[in-house]
Order: sequence, then C-alpha cells, then structure tokens
Amino acid sequence: MSKGWHAAALAAYLGVALWVMRAVLPMPADSYPMPARQTVPQIGDQDQSHMIWTTARTARTLVTAPWRLWDFESCYPFPRAVALGHHLYANALVGVVPYALTREPILTQNIVALLMLWLSAAGMYALAFYWTRSVPAALVAGAAFAFVPMRLFTLRWPAIVGNQWTPLALLFAHRLVERNRWRDAAALAAFIGMQLLESFYQMIPIAVYGAVYAPVLLARRAGQWRALLPKLALVAAVTVTVALVVLVPYVQARQVWGLVGGHLSLLPLLNRFEPGNPWYPGTTLLLLATAGLIDRARRRRGEDPRLPLVVGCLLLLALAVRGVRIPGVGIVPALGALLGRVPGLDIVRGIQFALVGVSLAPALLAAYGVLMLLERRRPAVALLVGVGLAALVAAEPLVPTLSTVTFGADTTVGAAPFTVPRHLAGLLRERLPDGAVLDVPVADAPLAYPRRGHYLLVAAFHEQPTTGCCASFKSPFIAEVDKLAKRLPEPRAIDALFALGFRSVILHPEEYLKPANARVLAASFVATPPGGPHLVDIGTADGHSLYRLESATPVTRDLERLVAGAGIGTVQPIQPVRTPSGVVTLWFSNPGPATYRHPDPLAPTALRVRWYGQNETLVAEHRVTAMLPLALASGDVASREVEMPVPNATDMYRVAAAPTDAPESVVATARVMVGGAVTP
Repeated sequence: MSKGWHAAALAAYLGVALWVMRAVLPMPADSYPMPARQTVPQIGDQDQSHMIWTTARTARTLVTAPWRLWDFESCYPFPRAVALGHHLYANALVGVVPYALTREPILTQNIVALLMLWLSAAGMYALAFYWTRSVPAALVAGAAFAFVPMRLFTLRWPAIVGNQWTPLALLFAHRLVERNRWRDAAALAAFIGMQLLESFYQMIPIAVYGAVYAPVLLARRAGQWRALLPKLALVAAVTVTVALVVLVPYVQARQVWGLVGGHLSLLPLLNRFEPGNPWYPGTTLLLLATAGLIDRARRRRGEDPRLPLVVGCLLLLALAVRGVRIPGVGIVPALGALLGRVPGLDIVRGIQFALVGVSLAPALLAAYGVLMLLERRRPAVALLVGVGLAALVAAEPLVPTLSTVTFGADTTVGAAPFTVPRHLAGLLRERLPDGAVLDVPVADAPLAYPRRGHYLLVAAFHEQPTTGCCASFKSPFIAEVDKLAKRLPEPRAIDALFALGFRSVILHPEEYLKPANARVLAASFVATPPGGPHLVDIGTADGHSLYRLESATPVTRDLERLVAGAGIGTVQPIQPVRTPSGVVTLWFSNPGPATYRHPDPLAPTALRVRWYGQNETLVAEHRVTAMLPLALASGDVASREVEMPVPNATDMYRVAAAPTDAPESVVATARVMVGGAVTP
C-alpha cells in the first residue's frame, strides 16, 4: 500500500509543479518562468540567455564530445570560457534527454526548472518517509521544502536555487552507514556529485549540513569504520573528482588571466527572515517545525537526525547572512560578514542563494511535528489531515492572497516572452557553415550587456562557437575581436578573422542606433569581390543578415613570422615616478605573405625584454608576461600595452621583446623616452 501512496505523492508534487509553471506551458519553447509582476516584453533576460545556452550546449556536448566539457564555445576565442560564468553541469545532465529529443534550448531549460521543483519535493519526501515511516508526514515535508518563495522567485535559474540532491545525499549517507552496501555508497556519491555540479551557491548548504551530520553519523558507528572504509573511499574519490572538474577551470583562469574575482555577495540581514519577507519560512511550517522540536525534547525516535540538522541549519544561517539589526543597538555582524575575506569566495556574488538550504531542517522537523500530531489517529484520518496540512503549507507561498500577507510578495509565476524567430532559427541551422560566428556589432561597449545576451540566445540555436559573451566576467579578447570586426569588409580583417576560426558573420541591424549604418555595412559586405578574402551573402531572416567568410590566404602559427612593428617610430614619454615601472606599448608586425595566428594554447607568453640606450648598449633586461596578437594579416601592425620595470636614467631607449625560449627572435619593439622632453 505504501508504494501506491508514494506514487500518489509524487504525482501530486508533479501536478503542483505544473500548476506553478502554468503560465509557461502554452509556450514552453518560447517563454520562461518569471515572477508575474516582472514580466515585460523584451529581447531577453541576459542572465537567462546564459543559462539557456549553457544548458543546451553542455547537454549536447556530454553526448557528442564529453572531453570538451570545459571548452565553452561562448566568448570565442577565449579558451575554457566556462570559467567566465556559471557551469550548470547538473542542468545539462538533467536536460540531456529533453534536448536530444527536441533540440529546443528554451524548452529544455523549462523542463529542467520543472524537474528541479519536482525533485526537490520528491527528495525531501523520501528523506522524511525514511525517518518517520509516515506518508502524511513525508507529504508535508516535501511540500514545505520544494515550494519556498525564493525557489519560486528564481525558478528561471534552476541551478541557482536547486538543492534537490541534498536530501537524497543525507538519506543515502545514513543508509550507507546503517547497511554498509555498495549500492548505497554509489547513490551517495552520485547525489553529492550532482549537488556539486549544480552551482557554487548550493555547494555551501550540502557542505555545512555534511560537516555537522557526518561526524555524528560516524560516531554512532565507531566500530564499523573498518568495514565502511572502502565505501567511504569511493564516496570521497568521486566527491574530490567532481569538485576538481568544477573548480579547475576557474583556478586556471584566475592564475593565467587574473580573472574570476572581485565579486561581492549581497548577503541579507537575519531580519529578512521575519514575517512579511521573502525569506520567511512560512507560518504553518514554523508551527509544525516547532512541534517537531517539542517532540524531540520529549523523546528521541531511534537514530534521530533532528539535532544535527538543526545545528547545520543555524550554522548555515550564520554563514550566509551579514548580521542582525537590533533596535537601539544597530547591526550585529554574523559570520557571513567575514566571508568576503575568504580567498576564492570573491568568484561568486550570490552566496545569499545558499539560504534556500535553510528550509531543509524545518521541513524535516515539520514531518516529525505531523508525526506527533497524528500518531494516535486512525490511518484514514491521519492521511486526510496530512493532505490538508500539506495543502496549507503549499498554499502559503502559492496562493497570491496568502503569499502577499505571509511573505510580503505575490509569488505567482508568469511567462516572459523569450524567443528566436522560427524562420531565423531554421536558417541558422541550415545555412551557417561549421566554425565560429562573429556577431556584428561586437558587444564591447559598457552598455552592451543586453546585446551579449541576445547573441548568446541566437547561438543556442545555431550551435556554433560565438563571440556572444554574456557571463559574469569579461573575455580579455573581446576588444581585439571588436577592432577586427569594425574593419570589415577590409580584406586584411577577413584574413585575420578567418585565421582565428571565424567562418560566418551575423549582422544584427536592430543593435545599431542608426538603421542606415547597418544598411551601409550590409551593402559593403556583399560588395566584396570574389578572388580574394570576401564575404558571401547566405540569407536574411527576421532582420538578421548572414554571411560566410572566405579566404584562401595561408595561415601560420610560427612566432618567428612576427617582427618589430612599424610603430617603432612613435616615441613614448615616461616620467620618473616613485615606483620603478611603467606601461610600455610594444609594437608587432607581420611582413610575410601568410596570416599569422596565435599558436595554441591561447595564453600569455613569457617575454625577455631588453632596454638599449642611445649608443645601443644593453642597459636593463627583465622578464614580463604578455598576450601576443591573436591574429595579424599580411602587412598588418598591432600593439600591446605591457607594464614593466623602467630604467632610472634619463635617456632615449630602444626596447626589444623576445620569447624567453627564443631570446634572439625579437617579436616586438618600442622607443621610450624616460624623463626629459620628447622632441617632435
């Protein structure tokens, strides 16, 4: 009979989740869930574009080329662009089948959001039933955990608020210690791994609960450690491996590029958990959780997990709020105020989303509260009351009148229009050649964030690498690509872009302030004569014009093809300052017949820099690291601004830079006047 009730509970949760997303269901491939009060017609939500593209891209990559997991093809040609934003690996794993069946990126994201709600309820139901053996109690716990307001407000970003794997990890942690079975170890490793793959924010709750619960759990089985050791080793190995898969690209980006840092999380005050605020747990839930605590004070039910999880909940609260405001005293800081000083945590700016995990302990306590209230009731009455309590717990956040009173906001989920026109989507997939896509105009301006999102959403349909770069951190290559794009349709620019791997251009007239500029540019594109580097018109749809890049110019990746740039004639004045360093502009040129393309991997190069005085005597020598030009067409010149030590003596210097592994192959030069006046 329990199996039937379990199936009914899961069906009920799915029905509620569908009802939550009812506004999206009529157009599941063309809209996304958004708080109803915020839905407005727009080109798109930029962060949402990143979520949609990333989920679809990785779902496809896991099936076709899993070894390219880190090689996100956004922000092209930046390598391992996964480090510039959210990875969303768990989203992609859940979305593999929907995307394989439909190839609809927006629909896949909506299915992932729906499953996040349903799995949150199902996972907590399983955990609560395991401990209470009561269907009514588990039914209440699942509803309390899944449909919290902040999960509904942020439903469009399922990975950000998705901690649906944590209850299952806690469940199988106890099953493993209790039964010592390999299948429980495998399940525990899988659910910990899935939670780590979800998002950085939800790593925090599972780490906090695990740090409190695991020692208590193992202490109760101190005599079984030797038998458990191989299975615990498996769990530890999987956890470390998954953590490395997630973290290594971010560490590398920080070390190599100096990126991935400088963010500040907007941690709320503990006062935000008062009634009338979105973080408030809910009145019914608090009453039932209180009953669960009273029951724990009266007696311990077997290997009771309540106290460790309450401690974990309180610790999580202390870590993810910045303090509490006390009337007459002011703000008393919490542990969260210190998080900004922890090395590496400045990579994220949403630690506050970890507070979604606070609802785990109250939800389980509520199950025990229901168990206490119903333990002497007849099964039929207990089930009826349990269903009623579950409905009441879910109604507080889901019924607009109740949610406005209880949480201070209407949590109704609406549908925001978000689509790429079907004609354009079809043309993108049919006509674009394999290779990177250059979106014009390039989104390098400070106010171009919406444009980047639109480009990334378009890329979700054409499935090619893209310059679209709507991420938390900016690609260091975007300015250089922008310069080449602005030179189109100049043949040298086409050669350089082709050497970089670009094979097509999408012209977005809607992104120009003056439509006439787009028309002039489109006319110049199709006017490029064949026979040399040129652009070929391959179609127009919904205002977007598509072009193919063609070039027969050979490409070289040999650093020796770079020589001292023609800019050597420009004298740079540097005045003596207290710090013995300055910014020097190094000049590069490519006099050969082939197009130069930076060799792989794209990374800064160690250079040996020599300073020569007017009599050509070597004055100083030191090493610096600088990014060489991405691409230089035959006859082109490029420059790089590099900070380096500067000699103290006033003089006119010739600066020569060469790779440290080929110190005699000078690839860049400069003329620098240190001190004094520069004679025209």
